[in-house]
Amino acid sequence: MLFLNGIRYIDLEQLHNKEKQLNTQKDKLETDKEKLLATLNEDTKSLRDRRQELEPKLADLKSVVLETQSAFQLAESKLKVYKKNEDEERRKFETLSHAYETVKKTIMEYSSSIKTLESKIPLTTKSLKEAMQQLEHAQANQRDLETEKRQKWTNLENCRSSMQASRSRGRVLDSLMQQKLEGNCPGLFGRLGDLGAIDKKYDVAISTACGPLDNIVVDTVNTAQWCIEFLKAHNLGRATFIALDKQERFREAANSKINTPENVFRLYDLVKVNDERVKTAFYFGLRDTLVANDLDQASRVAYGAQRFRVVTLQGSLIEMSGVMSGGGNRVSRGRMGQSVTVNDINPEDVKRMESDLETLEERIRENNKQYYQLEKQSSKHQEPILQRELETQKKRADSIRANPEQVKKLENIIQEKKLAFEDASSNASIYQKEVDNISEEINERMTGRVKAIDKNIADVSNSLNKIKAEITRINVAVKTSER
Repeated sequence: MLFLNGIRYIDLEQLHNKEKQLNTQKDKLETDKEKLLATLNEDTKSLRDRRQELEPKLADLKSVVLETQSAFQLAESKLKVYKKNEDEERRKFETLSHAYETVKKTIMEYSSSIKTLESKIPLTTKSLKEAMQQLEHAQANQRDLETEKRQKWTNLENCRSSMQASRSRGRVLDSLMQQKLEGNCPGLFGRLGDLGAIDKKYDVAISTACGPLDNIVVDTVNTAQWCIEFLKAHNLGRATFIALDKQERFREAANSKINTPENVFRLYDLVKVNDERVKTAFYFGLRDTLVANDLDQASRVAYGAQRFRVVTLQGSLIEMSGVMSGGGNRVSRGRMGQSVTVNDINPEDVKRMESDLETLEERIRENNKQYYQLEKQSSKHQEPILQRELETQKKRADSIRANPEQVKKLENIIQEKKLAFEDASSNASIYQKEVDNISEEINERMTGRVKAIDKNIADVSNSLNKIKAEITRINVAVKTSER
């Protein structure tokens, strides 16, 4: 046995022999297929001849079907055009009849429900124009009242929400806010986190980076001292205060913009406030802290040419010193809301707003009564007008009637064309079914046996391709070994 670098040449020779055998087998199968096709063509010749005989007749019948269908549709179109004017006037009459019946029904419905209101709301009897003007005025008034109601309802709900939030702030803050309501501590603003708002996206970032959010903001050091003494005197606990008079040194920085790496946001710039005086308190708590999308961006921004304090949206914090914190399973959130909390809501004001809202709803109900009464009156004015239009339209519809004899003649033509179309369609379907049956029988005879031999040819071709690939691989290996 001959080897070259581990390759047996006898294996290559066997592969070439196998390749020749498969080529011979494939040639034989293709020859067998040609013979089979010839035999099958002979077996199905009578069927194909019959189909070839039927196909011209079927084509002629299909042509007749199209012609009779076109004639039938043309006859229908002629009748439709002839009756067009009559049908249009009849439709107008039916529309007016429907409108008239609706008005009569409306009058009947309103008459029974408005009798109790006639003593309060005067009826207009002057003219339809005057009634319509009053109706439009009532509609506009109703829209204005509804808008005012929505606004008052929104304000009331906001106040109720703020009062509810106040009840959950804790004993220390609640006690101090009560003193503010009673006029004893006017310089008290409230908890820092309640005095600002931020988009929900930055909730974790602001809750993590702004430590003083729970501190209480006051106007001066003296106010802070008063609060501390009050808490001590009543044994209410301790609190940390931010005196705004001591934060004025940050006013210029708080109102200035800065250039940031990668144009990231300064967290302070994202805080919204209702009272410009408290901006310095937020700057005191945040300074120029930046907010980054993730820790990778935070690292780039924090350690650039200029050092920055950076917090990520996920709550990781990098201090100016380089100390990094965060990344645990629990993050700080919810220390600032998406709207500024109103701290000085007086319960008496809420009661007054509730009373105003009830008064407004009563006005809306009264306006509704007037609106329905005016609508009834308007309907009464419309009834005789619609009745006159209805009578006029009925006369017009009766005068534009198609000639019954001509209509009958056109209908007979339509029926004749329709019968011809249906007869042609029936004949064509008979021939079509026979042609389809013949084609199906030819396919059944041809497909099964040809499919089997095609599978054998495909199997041999696949084996042949594998042999050729193996021969190529070995030849490449031999040349590589020789090199």
